[in-house]
Amino acid sequence: RFFGSASLGAFTLTGGYVRRDKDIPTSSFGAVFPDPTGWYLGESYFTEARYEKEHDGTSVQARLFRDWHKFDSKMTMEDPMMNPIAPFRLVMRDQAEARSWGAETKVTRTLLERHTATAGAEYRRIYRITQTIFAEDPFTSFLDTNRNSYIWALFLQDEVRLAEGLLLNVGIRHDHYGTFGGTTNPRAALIWSPRETTALKLLYGQAFRASTPFELYWNDGGLTQKASPDLKPERIRTIEVAWERGLGKNLRSVVAAYENRIKDLIGVVTDPADGLDVSRNLGEARGRGVEVELAGKWDSGFEGRVSVNFQRTKDGATGKRLPNSPPYTIQANGIAPLYPGKIFAGIEGQFIGHREPARPAHSTPAGGYAVLNLTLHARELVKGVDASATVYNLLDRSCSDLGGPEHLQELIPQDGRSFRVKVTASF
Repeated sequence: RFFGSASLGAFTLTGGYVRRDKDIPTSSFGAVFPDPTGWYLGESYFTEARYEKEHDGTSVQARLFRDWHKFDSKMTMEDPMMNPIAPFRLVMRDQAEARSWGAETKVTRTLLERHTATAGAEYRRIYRITQTIFAEDPFTSFLDTNRNSYIWALFLQDEVRLAEGLLLNVGIRHDHYGTFGGTTNPRAALIWSPRETTALKLLYGQAFRASTPFELYWNDGGLTQKASPDLKPERIRTIEVAWERGLGKNLRSVVAAYENRIKDLIGVVTDPADGLDVSRNLGEARGRGVEVELAGKWDSGFEGRVSVNFQRTKDGATGKRLPNSPPYTIQANGIAPLYPGKIFAGIEGQFIGHREPARPAHSTPAGGYAVLNLTLHARELVKGVDASATVYNLLDRSCSDLGGPEHLQELIPQDGRSFRVKVTASF
């Protein structure tokens, strides 16, 4: 990956490129197992020109951008109809590409001393969306499409200081997609701070997730999956109450309770009419939970944090727990200076509860597991150069995650002990 940035006055130009090559250790979408040919390649880059200027109480931001994403994969399938010669195998390629450009502008101004108002607009043109699926030998095309689309949005926000220590933040955003039309989503936050180290927050928000081109259009000519161009976006409504409080000079605690309601949840099902997988809006889901966090930071350089999240997410129609939804997660981490300002040691723990499978595709639940990661980090070994070394799953614990409906395996083993060395140079 590469990233670069250059600034001159109010103008900033940035760009980045990422490439990832990965072998596929699982079988999905009907691939044979094991599949030594399985791999995928992901590439993307972006460029952005940004202008930011503040004058006489008004802040103006504007940007132009261009994005490019590419996906390529290879796998082997068995199909006696496509290849009547034993072992009936054919090598499949799945490719996709998306190119887009766009612009966004935002203006912020303080009004009547109590209001900080923001207004903005965004436009994105996706001028190339290609999806290609073909067998290599003999060459057989199953999908070859090139589409385009667009997105535009308008948004408003106002932050109002109602009284000393009492802040109201309200906003609304309207998005319009070329695929499904428009959606309007409000949000609001009421924040009461009776003292500097204490705050009570009441939060409400609505959001959505638009269907991806894969969910809308991907199909392999009737082998395993078909398109679903009429999908609606997923919608979520969130209500949260949070209490934040400082505990002495070094500690800070957070206790939060929340409820999420999701409508038009998108999932993959098998159509009994033809036996093909297809994406559908499956209905509603409701999640409720409580999260507790304690964090600390000391002048000596020591830092630490532990958070516990208890949650229950149910299917809106049956009341049953959703698959792959752990009843609790625990995260803890700590940083200790080994050489002040230069060398640090960090440890991270992740604890995840058991998860139920997506029945009837699979029937084996995934047990809970705990892993520890250890990192050594050195700052400014020489000017502009940082280095780090991390050992993941330090205790080499055996753990598995659930396979999806598209996987042959019910449980997918995760990596044992592994390590990474990283060097970062800035100039």
